[in-house]
Amino acid sequence: MMSSPSNDNVISVTELSAGYGLLRRIRIIDHVSFTIGPGQIIGLVGPNGSGKTTLMEAIVNPARRTSGNVYIGDRELRPGEIAFIPQNPARSLSPWLRVRDEITLPLIIAGQNQMERVKRLRTLLGSTAVHVPVERRTYQLSGGQKTRVAFLRALSVERPGVVVADEPFEGLDSESRAAAVTELKALAARRLPVLVSSHRLDDLEELGATLFYLDGMPVTHVVPEHRASGSALPKVGGVEKQFAPRADAILLNILGICLGLIAWAIVAALVHRPGLFPEPLSVFRASLKLLRDGQTVHALFLTIGRALAGWIIGNLIAIPVGILIGYFVRAFSLSAPWLYLGRALPAFLLIGPIRALVAGHATPQIISLTTITVMLISLQIISISAVRAPRTRIDTAQSFGANASYILTRIMPFEALTGILAALEVTLPLAVIVTIVVETYILSPDSYGLRVFNHLDDSNAAVLFALIVFAAAISSILLALLRVIGRHGHIGE
Repeated sequence: MMSSPSNDNVISVTELSAGYGLLRRIRIIDHVSFTIGPGQIIGLVGPNGSGKTTLMEAIVNPARRTSGNVYIGDRELRPGEIAFIPQNPARSLSPWLRVRDEITLPLIIAGQNQMERVKRLRTLLGSTAVHVPVERRTYQLSGGQKTRVAFLRALSVERPGVVVADEPFEGLDSESRAAAVTELKALAARRLPVLVSSHRLDDLEELGATLFYLDGMPVTHVVPEHRASGSALPKVGGVEKQFAPRADAILLNILGICLGLIAWAIVAALVHRPGLFPEPLSVFRASLKLLRDGQTVHALFLTIGRALAGWIIGNLIAIPVGILIGYFVRAFSLSAPWLYLGRALPAFLLIGPIRALVAGHATPQIISLTTITVMLISLQIISISAVRAPRTRIDTAQSFGANASYILTRIMPFEALTGILAALEVTLPLAVIVTIVVETYILSPDSYGLRVFNHLDDSNAAVLFALIVFAAAISSILLALLRVIGRHGHIGE
């Protein structure tokens, strides 16, 4: 059972401002002030984008504020004194923790030992009507169960000064919603201030909450429902909020490149050993010279072609096999140790066996080694994603008569899509690196790796650095293209 506060305290939000963006901040909350009395339930109301979540995040996290303070009584509210339920609670749960550990996370952070945490968990589960399977891992839970876990995690805070719940009823069935309403009322009955947001007015009315609207664009006041101006509600922070962070990211990327070049020049001057760490200007001059060398440019694109061939073939093998292994959970459990071993195996060094199996020209040998390396790494990533895929849609499809073939070809690829995209992204630059490394062993005269090999012992490493930078730049461009395709591609069943 949650401990009661030591005395009745008012929560005072004073001149609070918050927003988005780094170099050009878009203010969403602008010098907002209001109070929540002991035992009072405030219900924040407003459409999507009106600033409810921004305000709540600024209250619970000082790092989200641009100015202002939150007080409990006559002192500032401290971390560890807030029973917080975030919006989209499933995203706040760690897939690696069991439910019991996720619920008692505030106690772990507070330094309580396992015996104390177990006792607290038993007391909590015995005193509330919100129940979850505590021995499962969080990724095994349904959306509603994940919401319940986040609710119980907030209740486990030892001595909270305030309860902040952002959309706490989303994804809950009627029984769990009723239990959540009962628990929030019980917290208010213990003289705790409670701040809740919701799109459902009936939930807030059932709580007996005083309804407050966020007023203004940006929000300048939190006012009772009957005093809210109608023009304040729609489209707060709309298009500008979406695009400002992207512009900031571009400016920060350019700034990061400039700062990186300055740091490179400083380190090179301090080391003063061009054979170990050449200065950026000499690498730039070497790069210009290499760009005028047609043979080097041809070798680079030949190497990139080999890398892409190995990357494509490796993933074409890994994607269906990984989905198949992940779909059959027992098969994954049996193969998991070998999948981990395969990912860690430097397969690209199996040059001797590949030369024996793929006799003849260097290109098929190099592509084969790149393919094996990419396949082993992608296979593990994709199979893990597939085995962790939610089974709700699979069970539903089976109830409609879908067979295993339909599920494997029409459902599982989309359930494992996150892992597939991650595997493609991880292995793309890796394929380029592996191809160059293999080429330094299989010294074909037209290979880019041979040029890298020939400059390993130069007294000035500028040419070596230029060769490496070229390969890295091409890899980065390919990776950026892959991300654009992944972001804008229309993927569906």
